Amino acid sequence: MALPFSGGDIAAQRSLFVMWALVCLILLAAGIVAVVAMQPGRPWQAAHLAASPVLVFLALISVDLLGVILVIYGLWAWQRRHPVLAGALLGVAFLMRPYPLVFLLAIVLVSIPARRVNDALQAALASVLSAVAIYLPMLLLYDNAVLASPRGWLTAGPGYGSLMLVVESAGVPISSGTATGISLLGWLVAAGVGYRLATTRSHPSILTIAAPMTLIVALTAQSVSAQTGLWLLPFVALSAVSWRDHLIWAATEIIHFEAVWLRIADASDPGRGLDPGGYGIFVVIRFIGWGWLLWQVMRTQPHFVYSSSAPSSAS
Repeated sequence: MALPFSGGDIAAQRSLFVMWALVCLILLAAGIVAVVAMQPGRPWQAAHLAASPVLVFLALISVDLLGVILVIYGLWAWQRRHPVLAGALLGVAFLMRPYPLVFLLAIVLVSIPARRVNDALQAALASVLSAVAIYLPMLLLYDNAVLASPRGWLTAGPGYGSLMLVVESAGVPISSGTATGISLLGWLVAAGVGYRLATTRSHPSILTIAAPMTLIVALTAQSVSAQTGLWLLPFVALSAVSWRDHLIWAATEIIHFEAVWLRIADASDPGRGLDPGGYGIFVVIRFIGWGWLLWQVMRTQPHFVYSSSAPSSAS
């Protein structure tokens, strides 16, 4: 019997790594095309996607980049006034992480004052149908494997990257039920904040509404894995934030990424690892970076305003 990581297994892993690296390059190229198409007057803004330092650390450890590019193309479809396509793309992306739901909610919320509720409903329905069209066959074929993720979410306690884990490290236990309840409450609060901003701001846009909602959802999540940082790339690529603000956020992401591995190492070698309290400091630093970046997105109105009342071409 071959060892798990011997001979051909290592070669297979290397082949898969190289293949995914090539796929990432293709995805980035596709994302750059979409960003340039949405901001023809500012093509250099795509560099925030192409040259983001976080890609070096986060892009190859998961398939999240695929979901991020789907979100960008969903926003492109909405800009081009194709609500069904926009919803379908966001629905597929939702199967990877819940954060595309934030963008879908933002689309619905900014459509209310702009009287584009019909388009928003089409996008919402398309997102549900596209997600079901992919999820249901997988459920029928691989029921246990497919259901493992939602079941795990319902029963999971605080995990890596969450503020609840920081609270636990301070000696306050949080049960899995409490963690799930806090997470659900976070979504409700985020939706309320988004509605408030959409109905009170003079020129609400998808990015400026989705930014605080994303932060609230992350702050109350049961876990915020290292690769979750990739989901902020649409904000930096499609807004007017500066490279200074981008790099401040990227630095906190990279620091947290290193802290995660040190925390994992603590389980096998406490002398070389990072204890729970020390890791909690880096979680807080990371969220400071998130807050700084998303605040800049809200403060500096995006060059292209993804408003439901905006014309179908970039302003």
